[in-house]
Amino acid sequence: MALSAYEEFAKEPLVFPIGGKNYTLKPVDIPTGHKLLGLINGKDKDFAKAPSEELWKLLLGELWDEFEKDGVPQEAAVRAGLTALADWQYDRETAEAAWEAGADPKALQAYMQAKAATQNRAARRSTSTGAAKKTR
Repeated sequence: MALSAYEEFAKEPLVFPIGGKNYTLKPVDIPTGHKLLGLINGKDKDFAKAPSEELWKLLLGELWDEFEKDGVPQEAAVRAGLTALADWQYDRETAEAAWEAGADPKALQAYMQAKAATQNRAARRSTSTGAAKKTR
């Protein structure tokens, strides 16, 4: 069996609608992914001490420069950074929740808890719908 081209199943890039303009985020490249993993795993101590803006610049790349050039509000740029991180680290659904919740950790936590509860209910349903075993 031949493998399909990666582009056929890769998720679409994130697009941030800000101020009437759509900003498209390029996927995280290998060096950036390695740096992010080091940061998340606590291996890059110097970067962990850097201002949060450095994380957003790392995640958003040249899109951050475009935000600055276009005068995008800081709150929107940070929200885009949080969304990019959620998309890279988790999934698109979590990223969309991060976009809506912004930097409000309680709102994002509530979303994540609701998502986990839904997944748990679905898992219980799938295991409980199996045929009952007969006992002698």
